[in-house]
Amino acid sequence: MKKQLFSFAALSLVVTAANAQYCEAVGPSSTIDTNLEAVELAGATTNISFTGTCPGITGLEDQTAMLADLEPGVEYTIDVTWGTCGGSYSNAGSVWIDYNGDMTFEDTEVIGTVSYGGGTNRQSYTFTVPVDAALGNTRMRVMQREGGSLPLDPCGTYSWGSVVDFTIYI
Repeated sequence: MKKQLFSFAALSLVVTAANAQYCEAVGPSSTIDTNLEAVELAGATTNISFTGTCPGITGLEDQTAMLADLEPGVEYTIDVTWGTCGGSYSNAGSVWIDYNGDMTFEDTEVIGTVSYGGGTNRQSYTFTVPVDAALGNTRMRVMQREGGSLPLDPCGTYSWGSVVDFTIYI
């Protein structure tokens, strides 16, 4: 009986892991105003070079076809240009990398934040990939929320801003 119970529990865990996914019903409900303008991340051999457009899109912008390869224990710099599509609105922004690969962006996985009064704001964030980071593909999420305050909810919804996901290969 114990063996059958253990087999059932193991199978349930495998099925749950196979069906797990990142929260994707996130981000802005409007395409006007604030939008992420640029993300630049130079990896070991592959880079992310993203340029956003105004107006933006509603919900999550899936740019997971863009990939940067990062190595555990190595320091990197990501440049993010937070924008307002020509307006002057207060904003908050955050960048996460799901280092442990559990499909959840935790507070400990934030690599940079910003809170500013308006206009375009370019920030550089230096971070080191943890030596115990899960190997393989994972995600980086960059979120900007007009009128928001820190900390941001990586699975939150709101009226104006942007959320863009990229692939990180560790």
